[in-house]
Amino acid sequence: MKPTLILACTLCLVIKAAGASVKIEAESGTLGSRVAVGMAGGITYIYPLDNNTSYVPGTSNRVVTYQIQFPEPGVYELYARVYVGSNSWNDDSFLVANGFGAKSPTNTADWILMNNLAIAGYTNSADVVDGNGAAGWGVWKWVNLSRFTNAGHGRSLPILFEVPATQLIQIFQMGTREDGFNIDALAFGTAGYIFTVADLEAGRDGTPPVPPPEPKPGNYVTGNLILFNDNGGWCWYQDERAVIDVGGNKLVTGSVGSGAGTGGSPRNGAIEAVICDLHTRVCNRSVLSTRFGCDDHNAPAFFVRPDGKYIAIYAGHNNDMFSYYRIYDGFSWLPEQGFDWNANIPGGCVNTVTYSNPYFLAAENRLYNFARCDDYRSPHFMISTNFGDTWAFGGQIVTGTAGVGYNSGYFKYSCNGIDRIDFICTEAHPRDVQTSIYHGYISNGMSFRTDGTVVDTNIFDQICPIASDFQLVFSNATVMPPGMTNYRCWNSDVRRYPDGTIVCIIHARINQFASGGYPDTVDPNHSFFYCRYDGTNWRATYLCQAGHKLYSDEADYVGLGCVDPHDPNVIYISTRYDPREVKPDQTDTNPPAFQFREIWKGVTTNGGLTFTWTAITYNSMCDNARPIMPAWDPFHRALLWWRGKYFSAHSYDTAIVGLIENVTEIMTPLIYVDASTNNTFLAATGEQLWLSDQPSQWHLRTGGNGNTILASADFVAEDAPLIKTLVFLPSAGIYDIWVNFWGTFGSSADWRIKAGFSTNQMQIYRQGSCQIARPEDYTAPLVFTNNLTNFLYLAYVGRVTLSEPGPVEVFIDDYPVQTGTASTLVGGSARTWYDGISYALVDSLRIVKAELVPGTPGQLKITWNSTPPHRSSLVTQRFAVQRTSSLVNPEWVTIGNDIVSEGYTTSFIDTNPPSLGAFYRVVFQQ
Repeated sequence: MKPTLILACTLCLVIKAAGASVKIEAESGTLGSRVAVGMAGGITYIYPLDNNTSYVPGTSNRVVTYQIQFPEPGVYELYARVYVGSNSWNDDSFLVANGFGAKSPTNTADWILMNNLAIAGYTNSADVVDGNGAAGWGVWKWVNLSRFTNAGHGRSLPILFEVPATQLIQIFQMGTREDGFNIDALAFGTAGYIFTVADLEAGRDGTPPVPPPEPKPGNYVTGNLILFNDNGGWCWYQDERAVIDVGGNKLVTGSVGSGAGTGGSPRNGAIEAVICDLHTRVCNRSVLSTRFGCDDHNAPAFFVRPDGKYIAIYAGHNNDMFSYYRIYDGFSWLPEQGFDWNANIPGGCVNTVTYSNPYFLAAENRLYNFARCDDYRSPHFMISTNFGDTWAFGGQIVTGTAGVGYNSGYFKYSCNGIDRIDFICTEAHPRDVQTSIYHGYISNGMSFRTDGTVVDTNIFDQICPIASDFQLVFSNATVMPPGMTNYRCWNSDVRRYPDGTIVCIIHARINQFASGGYPDTVDPNHSFFYCRYDGTNWRATYLCQAGHKLYSDEADYVGLGCVDPHDPNVIYISTRYDPREVKPDQTDTNPPAFQFREIWKGVTTNGGLTFTWTAITYNSMCDNARPIMPAWDPFHRALLWWRGKYFSAHSYDTAIVGLIENVTEIMTPLIYVDASTNNTFLAATGEQLWLSDQPSQWHLRTGGNGNTILASADFVAEDAPLIKTLVFLPSAGIYDIWVNFWGTFGSSADWRIKAGFSTNQMQIYRQGSCQIARPEDYTAPLVFTNNLTNFLYLAYVGRVTLSEPGPVEVFIDDYPVQTGTASTLVGGSARTWYDGISYALVDSLRIVKAELVPGTPGQLKITWNSTPPHRSSLVTQRFAVQRTSSLVNPEWVTIGNDIVSEGYTTSFIDTNPPSLGAFYRVVFQQ
């Protein structure tokens, strides 16, 4: 344990201040005999004369006492101006009293530890002193002790001090710990007020808190949110976690269920595969294995075989020495098989196995699966020459080194499917080593640096290089932007493109290099970087703050990011910060913009020097994290991520959601059909639905659309019967179908609905895994909110194709089961308020109008249908207008190009049309 210093000073001085703050010079207190006064650079301060390893002063000689007169009653937060000495983490703690009044120097309940101040606080006069801050040691800085999350005291925040109207004079004490820790001043500021460094220095009032804004609709999504799995999470070292079967028109993805999520204990640890039919968008979930407990590291990875079958490969998180796999034959998942690493590695296996990464090289007719395995948990691989029917040991990428810690590095892979597998890696776990990022690739049985230099002439043996033998991409301790030193790097994603460009997303700790051990005791902020190889050099661009850790044990778990497999200029990241606020080449001190992590899309037009950002999610009511984008083709994109509450790698309440977009599809406005007793029936009998106040029946609630809401479990635990609503679609075509239900704000709110096109394909849609309905999506006015308390939601059920006008059945049920349980019924928080069905035609591109422009000499306005930007975020519709004078052997001439969608219709004016007439067409432009 490092030596500690307890500063317990007693100040007997009446200090008066006006307004909402009181500043106290540290030396003005009554000092114990082991506390001294120093002066340097015009600053008078106090410091301890000895070290103390206790959590209490231990003696009154280390206590300082202050008598403070407050200007007004109220609740206050505590600030301090401090200096951490050259021993950094061994000079960065002291004690403050637990409340006002004289304290016992030996009673632990009387004192609050303020530790880990080496990286904390603010120095610039305009900085708002709130949260942790990132100032280092060797500088004077202000810290908000009431809101410092990394202090090590384990108490609930904020720590507040209440001053009653009858006692404006209060005694306050503090105590010394580490002898390189200096204190210049204290300040109390009214809780909730905003205080800058300049405010605290001057002892002046802070800025009153901004009144809370009116509630805004939560769970905004740019695009059509699809629920793939209502209970699932994943780590990020198993790929591909989602694949596209182009021939079968399917999307396949996998995850691990948690007992803390939907369905409770029966789903705990279930390794699951979901096959989404891209024609219908209906998802079918299968359980691959239940042999392990809940751990998101156990998620499966997939490969679509040339014969049309799928293989899913998965491993436990240090559970045993096997990689397990199952093959989907087009109808079902065949029985589980296992590859025994211990029996196949020459000399046997010492370490257990984790992760799965299958990649196929057609030039070798060889399927690789990379896993963390033996030799200090180094990356090894197994190989198959029959698409995964059988396996053999392949080789090893790098070797471990003694003292490396938990393992020999983390590897992210990508593959061109022909002759090359790229990877980025670290030397170790970032909590064990100050890690950098390296790049290499595998081809023709050898491994190489980025520039083509051979590193290992034979990857099929176990004579291996180490991670740092590959090409350096981003070095530990890189300063970027100014004032931000980046330590302990980790990798999110990597991709190489046909022109030789390679890009990756990484993150690192900001101004924090010390390890907090495991479980991690530190909570550093992180930075995101985009790294790009242009054929000659690697270059890094700072993107924005990635934020603090996802949960307490892992300091470097953040929301992560991914790259577009078809476009090196497009990336996606997950963060609470708004990347649009970042100023080039300036220290990023922007506060979090959102309560939860949101998904952002970044687009660069200058090789990654700068990015334009668009919010995919906005104002969410839970985290959106760990996005992935499977490879597809130039016209299609799919983006998946998990959405929900992440408690740890072994417990989470998250769902797998995402977007699927086709640039050639035209999304039309939604049309709403109200659910009522006229079009809704009991599913079991086909009888018309009747509404009742009796338990376990559907009830009528006024409000919503049509002034009717079909409700269940809104007050008491009950289970209403399965029902179905019939919706008549007006013409032949392809239609997207949604269910409209209501949700609300509040940490305990979890309104939901169960829906599907058939009774055996129903999904559970909870408000946290769905998106808000918006007026601009609809053709007619609707009720979207109830006094800004409740909001109308969209649950996407899927697609139907009709050859003629006709009805579509949508099955509806409640699901009043308490989250995290299998069958416990609850009312209120798990209610269902069902309002109706929405549908929208999926149209094709066509000209809808051609008209002369009034007041102009013969100008012609061409208007066509298009998808508005808010309905699409992964693909951007760009159009070209072409003209020809004849349809016999036409010669189409482009008269307008790179035209971006303007909404549900887009127009172009031909300013010089031929006098004898012309034919026009509009085409998609790539």
